[in-house]
Amino acid sequence: GLGRKDTTLSFIPWSLPFMAPFELLASMSAGSRVDVADGEWRLQINLQEARPTVLFAGGEALASLAPQCANVNGMHPLEKLLLRRAVSARVAVKEGRASAL
Repeated sequence: GLGRKDTTLSFIPWSLPFMAPFELLASMSAGSRVDVADGEWRLQINLQEARPTVLFAGGEALASLAPQCANVNGMHPLEKLLLRRAVSARVAVKEGRASAL
């Protein structure tokens, strides 16, 4: 689970009614650090600077995150693999080939 040693990088617009407040409240209640991205155009740089251990992303946010993460210098191959699988699973659910549960 999320804990004091974790860092999140908040890149989801805070105006979204559910996801962004959930990310902030979950992180703060667990005592983890929350870094805020400067914007989509600097997301790749922010990922390198913050080195988040947890990313909150779903739906379109996850799809837009994948290409950005693929080019992060120093990203462990396992991290890239897990991200690709998360995006693939999201696509499968969206296309009705898999269940969200």
